[in-house]
Parts: sequence; structure tokens; C-alpha cells
Amino acid sequence: MDIFDREFKRIGLTVDQRIPPNAKIVDDKKVLELNQFNHADQQLVTTEDENLHVKFEPRSLLFSDGTRLGSAN
Repeated sequence: MDIFDREFKRIGLTVDQRIPPNAKIVDDKKVLELNQFNHADQQLVTTEDENLHVKFEPRSLLFSDGTRLGSAN
């Protein structure tokens, strides 16, 4: 989202590794391919980090005991 919280780009992300409680993970193997002719992609590249806002909306969480919160797709 931009500095005014207007969404301009949506990115899907799947994390398959276990994340312990209160832990952070860094996965530098994930890549986002950008199209130089796509306005949203260019906005993402040219907007300064401090002016980008990220909203995380998980669709599904799978717990170690096998229970799931949310949908599988």
C-alpha cells in the first residue's frame, strides 16, 4: 500500500516451513518478478521503503497438532 494506505499491489506468499511461536523467519530465496511495463510493479520499485505499508492477510494457518484455521486454498 502507498503512504495513504491505498492498495496498489497484491502478492501471494506461501510459507511451508514451521515457524516457532514469537519467532521471525527470513527467506531470501523467494523472488518477485517485476514487469517494467506494469504500473503497480514500477510503483513498488520506485517508492521509498518508508512510504510503503504492508498488510498481511493470512488465508490459512496450519498448526503443529494438525488443526487448521482458515481455508486450505
